[in-house]
Amino acid sequence: KTDRALWAYNNAALLAPTNSEVQYQLALLYAESRNFAKALAHLKNIPKASWRAEEFYLATTSYLALDQKNEVRDLVWTLNATAILDDAQIAALSSVLIKHDLADEAISLLKGSTQRFPESLSLHLQLGDAYSRKKLWQVAEEQYLAAIRIDANSILTLRGLAKTAQASGDPEKALAYLVQAKKIAPDDSAVLYDFAVAAFRMNLIIDVLPVAEGLYKKNPDEPAYIHLLAVSKFRSDQKEDAEKLLRRYLQVRPRDSLGHYLLGITLYSVKRFSEARREFEQSQSIGPNPDSEYMLGVIAEAEGDRDTAVRWLQRIKPDCGCYPAAQTLLGVVYAQQNNSAAARTTLERATQLNPRDLRAHYQLGLLLSKTGEKEKAQAM
Repeated sequence: KTDRALWAYNNAALLAPTNSEVQYQLALLYAESRNFAKALAHLKNIPKASWRAEEFYLATTSYLALDQKNEVRDLVWTLNATAILDDAQIAALSSVLIKHDLADEAISLLKGSTQRFPESLSLHLQLGDAYSRKKLWQVAEEQYLAAIRIDANSILTLRGLAKTAQASGDPEKALAYLVQAKKIAPDDSAVLYDFAVAAFRMNLIIDVLPVAEGLYKKNPDEPAYIHLLAVSKFRSDQKEDAEKLLRRYLQVRPRDSLGHYLLGITLYSVKRFSEARREFEQSQSIGPNPDSEYMLGVIAEAEGDRDTAVRWLQRIKPDCGCYPAAQTLLGVVYAQQNNSAAARTTLERATQLNPRDLRAHYQLGLLLSKTGEKEKAQAM
């Protein structure tokens, strides 16, 4: 009964305005009611020299709720100077800082604390998380390795190591950590999901499917699980099941650009071009999606609408992953329009961007053959 509790503590504060516990309880109640300004006002009635871990934690979360990050930085400076928190309290506070994009402040708090608590698993784990947030993968890995030496069965640490390995371009190493985590916690949904995603990236669909099906069965309303099972079904050539799952996913997340793109790909793969085009257009309308633009160009070219194909393909910027493929197709369309100069320039660019693109080399060879450059054509 929050209202009655506030009434009681406010009356207590009138009787004993310097009672720190009364002020703290009022701050806590106002924070729980999301009145963070009042919560902070009551915390300020307590002399900061007598603040416990509870006051620092409540003040930090209240300032963050009000987006007053400079005040949080001052609190971190005070904590570094006083060293009144134990390792569990420091880890809890650091976790909040990391979630609010204050990784530097978390690192500042944690680094000094690891000297006081060198065998603290939670501190090394949070340092790994903080460095991961800053994408300093090597330093993050060092902290996770320090944590795993303290507890070889720490699931959170193994997941952190898998994340750094994946980000560092070592998917096999990432999967190995997750296999180890899966052995320790075979029923942990977070571990199973991470494992399935890592295996999917390595195209180990036969390993992914049973895990994805199990997660979906356990929680059929979780969007991530619907999505995972849908793409796994698509990769295993179960297109009808993939379509049903993606449509269900879009009922839960109707504004998901990637969801509409994936449904478009599924429909395109079974040659339902008009339906696929609608999904790609919907994906594009929600937010810029170069892959959807590329597929709209592919469909337009397949249907003989070359002007529309050019319009979509020209929109794709060089920093997009599908840009090399888009240049190949754009060169093909230019050639179909008898725009030989643009076709040659575009196809030459495509072969430079992706030297293993067979279509780009072949189409450039055809073009060079038509212009009488036989040796270059043969080389292509």
